[in-house]
Amino acid sequence: MALNSSGPLSFGGSTAGQSINLELGVSATAEASINSSAFRTLAGVPSGAISLNNFYGKSTAATGFFAGGLTSFAWTTINSTTIASTGTFATFGQLTTGRYTAYNASSATRL
Repeated sequence: MALNSSGPLSFGGSTAGQSINLELGVSATAEASINSSAFRTLAGVPSGAISLNNFYGKSTAATGFFAGGLTSFAWTTINSTTIASTGTFATFGQLTTGRYTAYNASSATRL
């Protein structure tokens, strides 16, 4: 699950979407440091100034992208899904020309 895109955020706590610790997969009461490598990786800020605002909408979930159709169909739709989800897809965009199946996946740090 991603962190909230607005509203309250916190280092710890037990509320999903608000707790950076929970998003990182650690205990809600674990010691937390905004300058730790795990926090900086999630925020996408490798060095320099960092604030809670850098965490809005961030997620540790990997994303997969699927484009085109099957061997007998050339579609133009690009779909995305969170790999750890139950397989719900969202339209991500359109190809300029219909293509056969193309795949890609990413980690939470390599989008």
